[in-house]
Amino acid sequence: MKLPCVSVIKRLLLYLSLFYKNHQQNPSKKKPIPDFQSFFRPLLEFAADGKEYSMKQARASLAQKFKLTEEELKERLPSGTQKSLIIEWHGQKATYLKRNSNNMSERKRMKYIYLKPGERIRRLIEEFVEPEMAKLGFKLLKSKLIFKRKKGGFTQEIYFAKNQRNFGNVVVSFWAILSITSNFYVKWHEKTYGFKPLNNYVESWYDSHIKDWESAYRNVTQYDLTKYDNVELMEDLTKNLLNIGVPLLNEVSDWEGAANYLMSKERYGFIAKIFDFYLLADKKDKGIEALQIAENYFKSVDIDDVPQERFEEIKIRREHLHLSVK
Repeated sequence: MKLPCVSVIKRLLLYLSLFYKNHQQNPSKKKPIPDFQSFFRPLLEFAADGKEYSMKQARASLAQKFKLTEEELKERLPSGTQKSLIIEWHGQKATYLKRNSNNMSERKRMKYIYLKPGERIRRLIEEFVEPEMAKLGFKLLKSKLIFKRKKGGFTQEIYFAKNQRNFGNVVVSFWAILSITSNFYVKWHEKTYGFKPLNNYVESWYDSHIKDWESAYRNVTQYDLTKYDNVELMEDLTKNLLNIGVPLLNEVSDWEGAANYLMSKERYGFIAKIFDFYLLADKKDKGIEALQIAENYFKSVDIDDVPQERFEEIKIRREHLHLSVK
């Protein structure tokens, strides 16, 4: 039986509160049983890992938590017909639990709901995603929710961005941003042209913008832990990372692959990098062809829509080719 069922928890807490009231009415007791609110958090913590537990295990855990004696565990409620729910369910109560557990596998598994949103997201990623990513050489940073891996002259990153409106168990959503950077490119650019590039990015993607990255566990563009089964959501996320995300990172973590990808997406605004990447891949002819395609495209659209910097970048690279030929 899976414990995290709202109706079952409410029923359990109701009888725990009755048990507490009985003790209040019997001052001869040496110590009072914890009240309704005191039981709530330990019960949620016990049930929040998503594993299978019986009600007997739950009662035993609560009894141990609050150091209840054998005498207290055996005490009956005021009617004398029903033992404390901590120790045993009888008759209709047991039937009720059985009925509520029949379809428990169909209910949504909400994990770590007692944690703050950021801590909850990290805990789930550590449990489901990190073991698989570690096999591929990715390391999860402690300071930020980022997986990192070096591949040749490239650094691959998978960053989990959290919704700024996350609150309690009302809003707990996030999304993944994949990116590739290269400090090698920065050094090469400075050595080749005499100045550093604007940044060290090769390419980046939001998960919702990646082709074939499909998920039934997103609320528009964000993974939603309050709406969907947490276990299924994290398994779906892991599957997409392994089957779609990592292969894409690998494809573009190659100079010719990166240039080809940008050209296939007609990212002519990055023509400087496209040319440079072809040059780094020793594909000068493809670089020259890319320059011409980009320049023709810029001339075909409204000139006011094209920053002058794009034409300057093309000019600098043609001058570099002229000098290298000499």
